[in-house]
Amino acid sequence: MLFNDVEDICLEGSEWFFRDNNSTGRYTIAPSTLCNGGDRYIRWSVVERAENYTSQLQFKFIDERNKDISGGLGYRLNIETLTENMMVLKSNVQVDGQPVTVVYNFTKK
Repeated sequence: MLFNDVEDICLEGSEWFFRDNNSTGRYTIAPSTLCNGGDRYIRWSVVERAENYTSQLQFKFIDERNKDISGGLGYRLNIETLTENMMVLKSNVQVDGQPVTVVYNFTKK
């Protein structure tokens, strides 16, 4: 389960929106038999790292009124590529006790 929310397949085809003037946004999951569809609201920021380290996108869940609903729990994804039209993020997770790298590909609409 990714982000303590949905299975990886539910994020395929999801739509993400990042508002830059107040660092809020959302992602929308399409409903299906495997996925609880709907909007998930987030507050995000970029953690700039030292010269030899990858910057990270971090986010936590908020409600429609921008109040924290995650109890301070958040997520960090490594920014591999960031251009005006696309973004690639990676995170290292454990699946059945084995390390796996999850790659998130974003394309601007």
